[in-house]
Amino acid sequence: MKKAVLFCLFAGLSHIVSAQQATIDSLRRVLRSHPQADTFRVNRLNDLTNIWGLPFSQYDSLAAEALTLSRKLGYTEGQAKALFTRGMLLYSMNRNNPAATDKAKQGFAWLEEAVRLSESTGNKPQTVPLLTGLAAAVRMSNTEKKQAFAYDRRALALATALHDQRMMADCERLLAMDYEMVDGNYPAALAWNMQALRRAQAIPCPECQLFPLRAMGHLYTVLNDHRQAVSVLNQALRVCRQQGGEAGRHMEFYVLSSLGTAYEALSQYPKALRAFDEAVAVRKKEYPEITNTIFDTRLTAIYAAMGQNREAIAHGTRGLVKARQDENDWWTAEISSTLSEVYRRLNRPDSALFYGKQGFAVAMRTHKKDLIRDASEALAVLYASQKKFGLAYQYQTLFYTYRDSLVNEEVTRKAAAAQYAGQLKDQKARVAVLTRENELAAWQRNGILAGAALLLLLAGAVAAWLLNRSRLRRLREAQRLRQQIARDLHDEVGSTLSSISLLSGHTDRLLSENRPETAQRMVQKIYADARDILESIDEIIWTINPGNDSTQRIIQRLRDYAQPLMESKNIRFTLTAEPEIELLPITMEVRRNLYLIGKEAINNLVKYADATQATVRFERRKDQLVVIIEDNGRGFDTGQASIRNGQQSMQQRARAMDGDFSVRSKPEQGTTLTLSVPII
Repeated sequence: MKKAVLFCLFAGLSHIVSAQQATIDSLRRVLRSHPQADTFRVNRLNDLTNIWGLPFSQYDSLAAEALTLSRKLGYTEGQAKALFTRGMLLYSMNRNNPAATDKAKQGFAWLEEAVRLSESTGNKPQTVPLLTGLAAAVRMSNTEKKQAFAYDRRALALATALHDQRMMADCERLLAMDYEMVDGNYPAALAWNMQALRRAQAIPCPECQLFPLRAMGHLYTVLNDHRQAVSVLNQALRVCRQQGGEAGRHMEFYVLSSLGTAYEALSQYPKALRAFDEAVAVRKKEYPEITNTIFDTRLTAIYAAMGQNREAIAHGTRGLVKARQDENDWWTAEISSTLSEVYRRLNRPDSALFYGKQGFAVAMRTHKKDLIRDASEALAVLYASQKKFGLAYQYQTLFYTYRDSLVNEEVTRKAAAAQYAGQLKDQKARVAVLTRENELAAWQRNGILAGAALLLLLAGAVAAWLLNRSRLRRLREAQRLRQQIARDLHDEVGSTLSSISLLSGHTDRLLSENRPETAQRMVQKIYADARDILESIDEIIWTINPGNDSTQRIIQRLRDYAQPLMESKNIRFTLTAEPEIELLPITMEVRRNLYLIGKEAINNLVKYADATQATVRFERRKDQLVVIIEDNGRGFDTGQASIRNGQQSMQQRARAMDGDFSVRSKPEQGTTLTLSVPII
């Protein structure tokens, strides 16, 4: 707890801590040799509170002495520093204690007062770290977290006015922290860290590069770009080792830990083990209580993945003891689920079931989706190996539910990253346009001819920008569609393959029990599921093939799909298209939706219409492609249509193409479906 408070105290003051060259012992000697009550002593007391490594109780006593002395001397700058230290300590120690709410409020009030005092002196170099420290306190709070942006932006504005590149880099990486921790906007956080890194490299300031590099490695991991995370973290590791000293070793521990996690995600287990071993060696003496549990958790998972069961059990058992002592449900759930899988492989079902149930119960208590997903999967595999298919199916369904939810969140994060990248490009393009407009205005003052020439140049730039934006929009649309196809493949194929797997196990049991009739029905179901998978994959491959981007291709595919179905029901079927329509280009998204609407309509016609004649026509009406599907069947009352005809799904697909879809039908008078889509 105390180490966490000190971390919060120095969270916004890294440049002050690293800038202080005197050691604790030398400062103490200075204070002993200078007992006079003056501003020199106040400054040395405040300097001492800005160094990591003192006994915890001394920070407040040193700050209290500095504050009392500053007030007697009327020394506002010293008072602001000392009051800030006392405020951060009081707030951090009590912010999570419901019984100490008043103390937390008092601490926060001192922080705000310290900033006001510092601003009143006009001392910008001192005010910047106090503002960023206040932002760190706001990030820790449960309310008003957005205010952190305001404080960090004020700090950046002051640093910019001072032209202090090092201070500006520090403020930029703290703004990145705001975007990550407050907004969850990982692309924006990545962009601000990159800006801070570029500034630190330009100074140059190696120690200033460490925070943004480590943060970028973490953000790439969150965005599932583990290879890029490894590259950035290795760069950070080189900077740590070049810097050396206590600060370098302190950051090296965290960089190595993140690097081990990234290697683990890439299944590069020997490299992950080496990174974790080096991290333990760096911090074994200073932080034994941290390294034991964190690394036992990770090493349990790595040794289990490598099939080294004895090592996995040793680390897992030791890690569970410490996790329970710390009341850390996250580690308990993760280690328990991993041990369940290890004991299952060792054919020790009782131990596997014990740890599996324990991991699932604790995971549900945390409400963490990834922990529940892993715990559900462990129990599903365990019950399937024990031929308890009902329980296996129950937990496997739960596994798919949480996995799909996490996949959707990952897609959302990647979409946000793509969107933010597009916004940055648009912003740069707009800046370029505005710059050229200013240049044009200057040239126009010198003559009409020069102005006209620049106007043409500007028009060309705008046209190029518009073309680029249009191309980027098409690329985004294609990306969205491909993500949709990936989800369709998961939904249509993944669940069916899972069903086949479970049915196969069930069939094997039925055969062993000499129940061939029931087993035959299971085999027929497996055959039907496999055929459905083949059809789904065929449709997806046809959809993404760019060679099918024409109306002619979709007409031919609908004809091939409809003809055998119509013949099976003795329906006289014709499909016609105007000659010029067949050559029209058509986008992948429109082609996919057109085909799915046509397929749905044809299926409904064959199943429910009881028709003897059916027609599909492709026509062009001005700038619209019109598809008409008619039959002479029994029709229906559109006001009382059953949901089985899929009208809602067809309407949604039509809207996705900016098109219109209508149904005209009456009992015993047939049905006409009309779809209109804009021609690109």
